[in-house]
Parts: sequence; structure tokens; C-alpha cells
Amino acid sequence: MNPEPMKLTEALSTEELKSFLEYQDWRSTLSVVISWGLVVFSFALVDVFPNIGLVAPYPTTPTSLARNLAGPILVKSAMLLTLFLLGNPYLYLLWVGAYMTSFNLFLRIRAIAEHACTPDSTDPLNSTRTTYANALAKLTVAPHNINYHLDHHLLMRVPHYKLPKFHGALKNSGMLDTACVEPGYLAVLKKAAKTS
Repeated sequence: MNPEPMKLTEALSTEELKSFLEYQDWRSTLSVVISWGLVVFSFALVDVFPNIGLVAPYPTTPTSLARNLAGPILVKSAMLLTLFLLGNPYLYLLWVGAYMTSFNLFLRIRAIAEHACTPDSTDPLNSTRTTYANALAKLTVAPHNINYHLDHHLLMRVPHYKLPKFHGALKNSGMLDTACVEPGYLAVLKKAAKTS
């Protein structure tokens, strides 16, 4: 069992935490961090399924399902329409091709890196991980600093472009000394492929 993890409010001052937040209501975020004592993250059902909030609303009504699917359908339709108006509707096939090939591969690798083979599902620092990404990984598996997944779970209101700086502050504070941080995606895949 790991020692009691350091709390965000012990690792960083209120002013430091505030500097990473992008929203006007940063006080409410800090009050949640302080009142929960550790992170803006629910551990109530983490032993059952760490992302229960993403799937708990299903099954749902047909109207609600249609509302949830409307956004992606509108975006894809807007992409096709824009390309059609620009005289290049066939370029839409590049998106379809990527979706049918590399997209699912990269999504699976990212999911493994974020949540697989973590040592302790009840410890917020060891139930997900941050994986350092090289230039190729940033182009394929980890765009928009998504590789700072642990940091994102610790304080979800930090915008993607501030995650590297937030990670640096957490690392300098010592909070990540016992956390799940990997040197790269290959290291994570090797860990996932090990057999007992």
C-alpha cells in the first residue's frame, strides 16, 4: 500500500492553482478541490469502473440518444458540406480512411496508456497515468497534450495548453514522486504486454 498521497492544496498554493485555471469561476473549483481534499475526481465507484460517469446514463431514451448523436452527425455533415463547397468533397474520404484504419489503433494505444496496468485504482495518483510524448506521439496518439492524463484527472479545469506547465509544477512540488508517470508510449505497451 502506498503512503497517503499528497493533496493538491499541499503541493501547490491557491495562487498557483488559480494560475492554471481558465474559467471565471476558479473559486468554485478551488473550493471543490479543498473540500474533497485531493482532486476534482469521484472515487465512489472507481473499484467498479473508473469512468462510470461516462456510461452511467445508458441505456437512455431515444430522444436523449438522438440529442447525444446530433453533435457528431452535424460536425461530420459540416465537414462534408464545406469540402463540397470548396470543390473537393472527395477529401472527406481521407477522414473516413483514417477513421477505419489508424484512428482506432491510436485510440486503443491511448486508452491503454491512460488507464491500463495502473497499480492502485483507489489512489488518484496511481489509477491513471501521464505518458511523456515525443513529436510522433503528439501527432498521432497524443494531440492537444492529452498525454498529461493524470494531471487532467487531478484538476480537470486546467485547459490542454496549460497541462505541461501544470505537470511541471506538480513534479517540482514532489506530488508526482510516487505517481504513475511513464517515459513514453512504447514503455506503456511493453508493460501492458508483460505476462505473469
